[in-house]
Amino acid sequence: ATKGSVAVPQQAARRMAPQQHTSPLLQSGAIEVVPDRVYWVTCGVPPDQTFGAHYFSVDKEFVYQPFAHDFGPLNLGMICRYCRLLQTKLADPSLRERRIV
Repeated sequence: ATKGSVAVPQQAARRMAPQQHTSPLLQSGAIEVVPDRVYWVTCGVPPDQTFGAHYFSVDKEFVYQPFAHDFGPLNLGMICRYCRLLQTKLADPSLRERRIV
């Protein structure tokens, strides 16, 4: 598929067409990072936990510290900590059947 003059891979084109998705997470604007397993979404307050999804936020855990009045991104140490946190959640047996959001 193409978007303007830029070629978009078929899988990404499917992600950009919300009418093709039946998952409530995708219909709500969540981005599917790992199919049927890991999603990313922005919201002010994480929704209540549901049987099918585990929501978590790192907003208070990983706080950006500006170096020269700039606005981000997080440093590599914080990104590494986030990756380890996500890896722990993916390996958690109690979350095995749930989507991580």
